[in-house]
Amino acid sequence: MGESKPGTAEPIGRFTLPRGGIVFTGKRYTPSAVDLLFKKLRTRTPLFHGILMADADTRRFYLVIVDNEPYAAGEEQHGIFAPLTLHGFFATLHHLPSAALTLAAADPIFLKSLLTLIQRVPSTEGTTELMEIGGVVDHLKKTDHDQLLVVSRQREVSLFYFKGRELLSGYFADPELEVGEDSIEERLLAYVYRHAGQGAMSLYVFSSMETAPAEDGVFERGRWPDELVEYFTRPVPHLLIVGSNGAARRYELTAPTVTLGRSEENDLVIEDPAISRRHLIFRQDAKGFSVEDCGSRNGTLCNGAPLTQTQLNHGAELQMGTCLIRFFGGGVPTESVPVGGHGDETICRVPSEAPLIPNQPPTPSPAPQTWVVDIVRSDGVRDRLPLAERITTVGRAKADLVLVDTRVSRRHGEFEVGPDGLTYRDTGSTNGSLLNGRSIASERLKPGDVLKLGETSITILLDAA
Repeated sequence: MGESKPGTAEPIGRFTLPRGGIVFTGKRYTPSAVDLLFKKLRTRTPLFHGILMADADTRRFYLVIVDNEPYAAGEEQHGIFAPLTLHGFFATLHHLPSAALTLAAADPIFLKSLLTLIQRVPSTEGTTELMEIGGVVDHLKKTDHDQLLVVSRQREVSLFYFKGRELLSGYFADPELEVGEDSIEERLLAYVYRHAGQGAMSLYVFSSMETAPAEDGVFERGRWPDELVEYFTRPVPHLLIVGSNGAARRYELTAPTVTLGRSEENDLVIEDPAISRRHLIFRQDAKGFSVEDCGSRNGTLCNGAPLTQTQLNHGAELQMGTCLIRFFGGGVPTESVPVGGHGDETICRVPSEAPLIPNQPPTPSPAPQTWVVDIVRSDGVRDRLPLAERITTVGRAKADLVLVDTRVSRRHGEFEVGPDGLTYRDTGSTNGSLLNGRSIASERLKPGDVLKLGETSITILLDAA
């Protein structure tokens, strides 16, 4: 079976948009142009299905449009396809020096084929020197479920969609073969045999065509924001939850309300006996995000003060149980409201420059610790790596820490472990480095910090040696 794609290092090629569906091409990217396009699409009948493509030098970005609205996104660079969130698509275009837009209508089969290239990896790969094309086609026609055959010649891609033991549709790199009296299968065989003496073609079979919309396409139909680019290029409000052992996880606040507590009925579940079954509720309003303690038994501290309800400001810290929660992104800073009606207050035990409870006896010296990076790729796959050397380079190739991510430069940055702690430096990457949502060149790191390189998140941790 084809697997979900974390990004593949094997280049497949580049395909051409359906020529008969081109609406416009070569238009310069601007946020206002994209916003105007989707404002026009909102009222379009019949409903539009197609692709908004952005060309930027060696990179090509795709926004799949279904029923007049954004559905999913991806990119291709040097023949390598990778998925993007909608935030990733718009934020990347927003920071590129220039990009040329093309809009093309396309049928649902072509859109599903494109999404398969972006979101899946092939189950079978080979060349026409090793795989006889007639045999491949016959094999695909013996299977009931949907499959995609990709034929790549000189990095030009042709797509062939098999459904219900039939070759249903074909999209040829050679425009002369797009139409004709012969069947699609006959034209496919003729295309391969015509170029057989000019070098091997690459063949890729995707035995799974299960695709999905962008995870951040959270709007109901007809309720997408008018200023689409502005919405998707502003920072995504999120929580960084750091446990007592230094382990961290990120939770994006994409819903109007999010509940947190020990019970499985909550949106965000934290297993800690000091946290109530329903402890906090986060609400999004016109000012940003607010947080309210739901009458928890042990209470909550917000920036060191007891909490009942407050508007959250960027960088606010919530302490509860044995964890620390940091809020990133949001509204105007306000003062916390004093607590009233809680039971006994319990302060969570988290690292701090000063003791949270005064007059405690001295604690023993901490055990030696090692800096660790927790790496989360765009598809959720996770890796963990101790930074054992003084310098650890990070990049897409020829680096100590290799990230298979087309938005990461070949030599993107480096970590340096020194007597004063851990420092990260961007070494001239194309797309830059974000630390806790802001762009940086060089900065000292602390446990719980999150670096964003391309579509990859790296959380900084300390482990006991």
